[in-house]
Amino acid sequence: MAGISATCSAIEGLTRSLAGEFGLANVRVNCVRGNAMVETRTIQETGAGYVRLGYSLPMAIPPLGRPITIGETAATAAFLASDASSGITGSVLTVSAGAFPVG
Repeated sequence: MAGISATCSAIEGLTRSLAGEFGLANVRVNCVRGNAMVETRTIQETGAGYVRLGYSLPMAIPPLGRPITIGETAATAAFLASDASSGITGSVLTVSAGAFPVG
């Protein structure tokens, strides 16, 4: 977890720095941070590894009562790429169904 937490923090800092550097050139820089998406290979393999080791999956049910989907994360990225988000830069949008990612 330490590695992924440090990486996420670095990406968020880079997002804000680049937004500040390129804003006057009318370039917006944002980040989409998704929580665990059960249909992704990474989460499936991690879950399988936990099961092989005899552990239960460490995933709590988020406040919306379901995990997020790849489609929801993609829709957030599409929104940020659209003119509808023209006033947003230097932001990290978290798609998590209410769960707060670590890091």
